[in-house]
Amino acid sequence: MLNEIPERKRNLYTAIGLLSVKWALAEYTLDHIINRVHVDFDGTKIQPSPPISFNRKPPYLKEAFARHADLKDYLPALEELMTEACQIAEQRAWCIHGMIDSRVDTGFYPIRKIVHGSTKIPTRKFTVRKIERLAARALTLSVNLMFLGIESVGIVDKDRADEIMRELFRKKGATLPSGKLFS
Repeated sequence: MLNEIPERKRNLYTAIGLLSVKWALAEYTLDHIINRVHVDFDGTKIQPSPPISFNRKPPYLKEAFARHADLKDYLPALEELMTEACQIAEQRAWCIHGMIDSRVDTGFYPIRKIVHGSTKIPTRKFTVRKIERLAARALTLSVNLMFLGIESVGIVDKDRADEIMRELFRKKGATLPSGKLFS
């Protein structure tokens, strides 16, 4: 079946699949931070259960970090990461939930998406390279969320986090300085 799909479309579908997987990793890491905040850092005072939909997660975390004395110093880093997460999520939604017009044989793909409350069906243009860059941004976001989550709320034991990060970077061909990554 896959060999029946033209290479141009296979590249597009592969890029979208990669974006899906990398975004899932970022949101999974974000959910670990949320769970720790909810259980160990008074998140229940904000709302009775942790947020499930992505759009509710950044406001919840910002409020939780702003309210808790042990997390306040991490608020600027959190806000920066949430801005990046929102930008990726918005474009990811187009790629995942939009309708791809693959009839056009150009360097880009028009993607249409129904926007609730709008009378028009807007279109955005994506290239395979743009989607690949979104996937790379999502992976970078995952790593940065992991670092923030380890330092701020302890989503992973710091020794285990050191092992995880070193293995990840080793697989990517990068080396990290010796010594502890997390204090």
